[in-house]
Amino acid sequence: MNAFRNRSIVLTLGALIGLLLSDRGLAVAPSKEEVADAAALWREVRFGKDLRSRVASAQKLLAGGDAEVVPLMVRELGKPLPKRHYDPDLWADDAGPLIEFLGACGDLRAMQALAIRLPQLTPDFRALIVAAAIPKAPRQPWPAEVEALGEKIAVSALDDRALAFEPWPPSAGNSGGTTPEAGGSRVCDVAAAALARRWPDRYPLVDSPAKLERDTQLARFRNTWRIAQGLKALPAPERSGNPAARDNANVIAEFRWIGGEPVAGFPGKLRQPRDSSYPFPVEAQFAMQVGQPLTGKAFLTGVEQLQRALADECLGIAVSAERLGDRRGIVVEIERLGLRAKSKHAMLEMVPKRDLSLHAVVNGTPVAQWDEGGFDGGQAFFHDEKYAKGMGDALQAAPDAIVGIYFQSALGQ
Repeated sequence: MNAFRNRSIVLTLGALIGLLLSDRGLAVAPSKEEVADAAALWREVRFGKDLRSRVASAQKLLAGGDAEVVPLMVRELGKPLPKRHYDPDLWADDAGPLIEFLGACGDLRAMQALAIRLPQLTPDFRALIVAAAIPKAPRQPWPAEVEALGEKIAVSALDDRALAFEPWPPSAGNSGGTTPEAGGSRVCDVAAAALARRWPDRYPLVDSPAKLERDTQLARFRNTWRIAQGLKALPAPERSGNPAARDNANVIAEFRWIGGEPVAGFPGKLRQPRDSSYPFPVEAQFAMQVGQPLTGKAFLTGVEQLQRALADECLGIAVSAERLGDRRGIVVEIERLGLRAKSKHAMLEMVPKRDLSLHAVVNGTPVAQWDEGGFDGGQAFFHDEKYAKGMGDALQAAPDAIVGIYFQSALGQ
């Protein structure tokens, strides 16, 4: 241990000597205070009580030219990471600063560690890694191999449709109860934004509220990278159409279940709901049907049916209904948001939290926008005619517009 500690101090001294130059170009020996400071930083990196302080000390050592601190941070990444909280800055063991450090340090070992860890983590951490792999302001110009691997990491996430923020169960204490923003970013959206920020000419990104339109750009980004690597371009994603959509742009053409199997009986019959207060009869027909128009009432009723039919351990759902304005119909996507913790916090009550938004855009200009959020408990939201009418009016107002309706829910405080 003493030999290793002495070696670390020697390395740190060497870095400091290289940086402290006089006007004559001569190396200036570090003072006793500087030596003591470096030794204190190394002690904190190895034995600091919380992750945030260990990372902060590692940043100071790296800024002084001591790259030997990188393997220790790589080792930190290999440990089990605590879940993120609604406000990470309040938590000393949040792993966000660690991931940002590894992405910005310009060290191939760090980038390789991020690439290995990426598929093992939850969506919020995957989004952090993708953003860190192409940082906004790297500490210094990166070696070509590091930059190439960062680009590859971001490209690999272009197929990751999971919401970049994972909602928290109330059992997490004060971190519970936060729901994702309606229509919020997915991991693939974070990857596309990072690529476009770093190489805007290579990856030109046009933001859109409709995920279907963004997905077309993601496919183009993926092929841009593949062709540059000498690989064959992949076919563009297909989108189903429905003949009835020629006369009514709001006809449902396709259902997509993202992240797992559908609930029992979907999309025809639904199983018995989880509570006796459910307003429609057991085995009722699902309100949204392929080939039938999507109205505001059908959407709200269908979302409520899905909410009630999900297994007890499910935290909630995300539902989107989108059309691209080409009269092929609307694609409905349904995604589970995760699993509810088995143990409930003794002091917290479980009630639904909901966010809903609708956007209609023609030639990049919004023609209708409606947002609601923070609905607490009960079923009044689903049965309130003003919400159904507002959504239906926006759908009918611009039949050739790009439209996205997003609903997200999670059990919260």
